[in-house]
Amino acid sequence: MLLFNEQWALRLKQIISYARKEILISTFKAEISSNPKARVLNSLFDEIAAASKRGVSVKVLLNWNAEKRRVPRTNLKAQRFLLANGCKIRHLKRNRCIHTKLFIIDQGLMVLGSHNLSLNSVISNYELSAIITTDKLIEEARQGFFELFNDGVEF
Repeated sequence: MLLFNEQWALRLKQIISYARKEILISTFKAEISSNPKARVLNSLFDEIAAASKRGVSVKVLLNWNAEKRRVPRTNLKAQRFLLANGCKIRHLKRNRCIHTKLFIIDQGLMVLGSHNLSLNSVISNYELSAIITTDKLIEEARQGFFELFNDGVEF
């Protein structure tokens, strides 16, 4: 299934609501916004927080750079929100950029595409993500995620 813009956020929110064990997230940009147009995006963050609070292990690879180059300023507010809600968040060593946009839910479903967790990705840009259920692809992506996450730096 292919997902575009706001449809992506609504479907992803629904998928996350069914998570029972594990949510893995990798994104370049994460944004919690006070803009009224961000309602759907902010509700996606709320759903991630709710999953963590109900005992789902939520791990996030988020782009960060200690020198504040090549990093969206919105990531700091988003990482604070996610940490406050029990999520584990890391960034890559040596100021390397994490650009992959990936969600893996309970080892059985992956959403992979161009969407950041940002307002522009949901309402302005032309973005495309795909829902993937192929076990082999999900396991390869999961292994890659954990290689980076386990070697990453905690916020």
